[in-house]
Amino acid sequence: MEIEANNHRHIQVLKPQVQALDASNSTVFKDLVRTRLAAGAAILLDLQHVNFMDSSGLGALVWLLREVETQNGQVKLCCVNKPVQLLLEMVRMHRVFEIEPSVEQAVSGWTS
Repeated sequence: MEIEANNHRHIQVLKPQVQALDASNSTVFKDLVRTRLAAGAAILLDLQHVNFMDSSGLGALVWLLREVETQNGQVKLCCVNKPVQLLLEMVRMHRVFEIEPSVEQAVSGWTS
């Protein structure tokens, strides 16, 4: 798995280069993301390429949120494809994560 990383102002944009975030790669995802976390991190997870997510993928997102928030940081999601959006809504995670339609909108609306 590859994760493309870019910075916009103080925000770190991470874009997994996979079509599925699931049991086959969620541990690798966490390992790759862990190396990029710092106290007070502003993380924007661009899910443009992710068309499928299972409970392991959801668990990885929750793990990321908890890791970043315990270090006084913030996580947002953007570019969420319809199947993943429907899953997030089904398990009510759309109420936990702030989800923006694009990187530009997420960056411009960042509160910290």
